[in-house]
Amino acid sequence: MDNATALQKFEQHLRRRSPDRSTPIHYVSDLRQFQHLCPKPWIEVTRTDIEAFVDHGLSQGWKPATLQRRVAALKVFFDFCADEIEQGDRPNPVQPSRHAPRRGERLPRDLPDDLVERLWMLIDHPRDQVWFMLMLRAGLRVGEVVALKRSDILAAATPTSPARLRVVGKGRKERTVYLTADAYAVLERWLPFIPSAPDTPLLLNRRGQGMTVNGVQERLRHYTTKLGVSITCHQLRHTFARQLVEHELPVTTLAKLMGHTALSTTQGYIAGADPQVRQAYQAAMSCWTSETSPAAPTSVTNAPAVPASPAPTPQAPLVTFDRVLSG
Repeated sequence: MDNATALQKFEQHLRRRSPDRSTPIHYVSDLRQFQHLCPKPWIEVTRTDIEAFVDHGLSQGWKPATLQRRVAALKVFFDFCADEIEQGDRPNPVQPSRHAPRRGERLPRDLPDDLVERLWMLIDHPRDQVWFMLMLRAGLRVGEVVALKRSDILAAATPTSPARLRVVGKGRKERTVYLTADAYAVLERWLPFIPSAPDTPLLLNRRGQGMTVNGVQERLRHYTTKLGVSITCHQLRHTFARQLVEHELPVTTLAKLMGHTALSTTQGYIAGADPQVRQAYQAAMSCWTSETSPAAPTSVTNAPAVPASPAPTPQAPLVTFDRVLSG
């Protein structure tokens, strides 16, 4: 089995297993890069060749996360090839513990509440208000947002209960998410502007077709450019997680809302937002400062208190259907 045949069969294998994910695209791209740098037959590739590929990536400034994914793609590929030629016990030249660099731990990339409020005030298109709210108040991934249909609204919000939506996440796993009454009001104002058929996408572009991930990202750039900042859709999901944990939502509940199987994944979204750590710090500092009683600077003592930022109140302009879909 030559390299071209092996890659073709591998891509077909990935698309059968993950038809709705981007994994086949990324893994095949990673393998083509490797085969460009190491064109020898796959069966002759050695551990040294993998090390040379990783060293090349480091010299090119590839991020640790990118290198880890490419090493993972190679490992899965060589396992697949060995199985195809019925040599499942064949040694794999990829050793993740040796070849994959450590990524380290990064704090979440959530947004300050005042920046979220300023961004919200700029979003004047009712459709764009919908995707913004779904990511910020329900924690949806951008791909999950554009996949929503009218039939995914399971129940409207009432004065005593939130709205319920069905979401299809990674791995075709379904979960239920919720929207508070004020957040649901944003969605409710948009619904009259789209067809009433159950399979209608919730978000339509100017051609009356469902919006794409790129379309939502482009609209977000449209608004953030006005603020002079760079914000990604995923940062809204990070902000959702941080805000709920700061208000003492259990991590196990947050994991279910976000569609995470492993709690360790959820922890990556909320590092630095642990209310118990904050409370312990405040208690210790209060105790320490009461014992030392340092003189406070006059400029600080007399400074006015910073008012709390009110929660953004969604307001959608009165528009016609043509006006809505022209944006």
